[in-house]
Amino acid sequence: MASEDISKLAESLAKTQVGGGQLSFKGKSLKLNTAEDAEEVIKEIEEFDGMEALRLEGNTVGVEAAKVIAKALEKKPELKRCHWSDMFTGRLRSEIPAALISLGEALVSAGCQLVELDLSDNAFGPDGVRGFEVLLKSPACFTLQELKLNNCGMGIGGGKILAGALQECHRKSSAQGKPLALKVFVAGRNRLENDGATALAEAFKIIGTLEEVHMPQNGINHPGITALAQALALNPLLRVINLNDNTFTEKGAVAMAETLKKLRQVEVINFGDCLVRSKGAVAIADAVKEGLHKLKELNLSFCEIKRDAALIIAEATEDKSELEKLDLNGNCLGEEGCEQIQEILESFNMAEVLGSLSDDEGEDDEDEDDDEDDDEEEEEEEELVEEQGCLQVKDEAGESGLEEEPEVEELGVTYRQVFADAHQLRPLHLYQTPLSINTLPHQALSRTQSSPASTSLKSSAAEPVIKHLFTTGVVYDTFMLKHQCTCGNTNIHPEHAGRIQSIWSRLQETGLLSKCERIRGRKATLDEIQTVHSEHHTLLYGTSPLNRQKLDSKKLLGPLTQKMSAVLPCGGIGVDSDTVWNEMHSSSAVRMAVGCLLELAFKVASGELKNGFAIIRPPGHHAEESTAMGFCFFNSIAIAAKLLQQKLAINKILIVDWDIHHGNGTQQAFYSDPSVLYISLHRYDNGNFFPGSGAPEEDRGDACSQRVLPRRGPCFCRL
Repeated sequence: MASEDISKLAESLAKTQVGGGQLSFKGKSLKLNTAEDAEEVIKEIEEFDGMEALRLEGNTVGVEAAKVIAKALEKKPELKRCHWSDMFTGRLRSEIPAALISLGEALVSAGCQLVELDLSDNAFGPDGVRGFEVLLKSPACFTLQELKLNNCGMGIGGGKILAGALQECHRKSSAQGKPLALKVFVAGRNRLENDGATALAEAFKIIGTLEEVHMPQNGINHPGITALAQALALNPLLRVINLNDNTFTEKGAVAMAETLKKLRQVEVINFGDCLVRSKGAVAIADAVKEGLHKLKELNLSFCEIKRDAALIIAEATEDKSELEKLDLNGNCLGEEGCEQIQEILESFNMAEVLGSLSDDEGEDDEDEDDDEDDDEEEEEEEELVEEQGCLQVKDEAGESGLEEEPEVEELGVTYRQVFADAHQLRPLHLYQTPLSINTLPHQALSRTQSSPASTSLKSSAAEPVIKHLFTTGVVYDTFMLKHQCTCGNTNIHPEHAGRIQSIWSRLQETGLLSKCERIRGRKATLDEIQTVHSEHHTLLYGTSPLNRQKLDSKKLLGPLTQKMSAVLPCGGIGVDSDTVWNEMHSSSAVRMAVGCLLELAFKVASGELKNGFAIIRPPGHHAEESTAMGFCFFNSIAIAAKLLQQKLAINKILIVDWDIHHGNGTQQAFYSDPSVLYISLHRYDNGNFFPGSGAPEEDRGDACSQRVLPRRGPCFCRL
């Protein structure tokens, strides 16, 4: 039987009430709010003899319905598998814990001995973990083998609660002579970060029976990766390690490589988009060469690996007879490097295992040693932020009341210079910049050998139009989640990663994402950003700490009024109380937001797509030529419009800005440009509502009346 036939059969069985004692309501879109709504479900549960599995995916269960379903489950001690993913669609987060508590209490009361618990795609947050904490600690979970909590928004707090519950479960089950023997753990897309991952690592050390660990997209950096590596080394049966889209850097990759040398059963390694870089890749290659004879899949895509390191990886696979896939796409191999890798694998009669290299970034000319030094400095700064929560900034006299720390030399200047007034929180001023400025293209950034790399946007005018399967594009990148205040408290910062993460999750839950063309994002170049912003502003917010060291400090510092100069009440650093800055991640995140929109806008404008939706942050419409404010650093929509004018010669553009706040930055960028019609729907309150601009008298009705909207062409709406 073909694999696709098997898949269809499994799907068919999942939608019926037969097959291995399984009762399924999967995908029926039942809205179970009250006890009356759940009557039919209860009846089927009560009448189903020998029910070993219950599938409730793809429905929505309220608190009252959960209580009556729980009553029916109290008489089902044979239940072993709970497939309860995606069963709280549209529910308030406050409802979900109560529903889970009722269902959990029923399983404990019935004396169930669970083998599998799947609560994925329920977005219940840290409080939701409390909802099944008691269940995890109970005898009902002493026999648990598979725990699946993908895309639940647990966060650091939820990760710690979960870790504690697993440890308690192991302690209690061990006391009865049958310790918890968990085999499969799935917790991707939960923003566990370092603290959550480290807490779970402690639980993994104790358990020791894991065979599969899936924790992609959790914002884990090298301290958390190192903790996980040490824990996984104590799980000798491990077959699958999926940590895709976290940030290893060299330290994390080396730690994980040491763990791989101790494991003998590993079949799948997914470290794609983990920034292992060349030295980390070489360490992993060494581990592959020494052992891992059962390896079937190795994913090191999009990790900033250069040619020489990639060749070492390819050579390490020589005696891996079971290898089915090697993914090195999206690295820095160059055309020659891609050919050399193919030749190496052909010499092993393994050419078919190599995945596509179509997204190769091209060979990087920068010195390998320089990159490794950069890694070390980045990691040292990252540790500084993690240990202190934020950078301690001294006042000019050095009298801060705190123990004096040495100044960090960077950018050709010190933090004392850049944040000279940081001890005084600068109030957020009302917008007062004149709007009569003629916006002229800025001079392109000068380039030297030591300047940050830059490429100009490629014009697609002469290229054939690519036709996609779907007409609507969507672009999103998890790197934008890393822009957050170093205080870590999202409750006091309304513009946080959860904004776009929840949108992305909702698109997945509703199935809309599967009907859209996924567009790969990228970081905007500095030249692209400078079409709207000044050189000083572009360099200050668009370069990493390490690249700033190579720049002229006079260009970087600029006018004194344009510096980041506030220590926030929460202890973090920002332009003002709203516009936070994370020295480790914000520059890349803000450029990613611009680049994602550019990729989508050009595909729409060139006819590849009919329309599109960019899920990006931080926002941009308050950002002016040389001023960051109101959560915004770079004006994404303005940059996109400017580049469409310059690269595709589009001469009529409409920008509809639907936001409670006026888009002062976008208005400034196009106030004197008759080819752009900017419409802002906002609250004004006689200038008393932020940002204080957008008065009726600012309307350029005379200019707008001469503009004619295009019948065809791009139309952007920033929601």
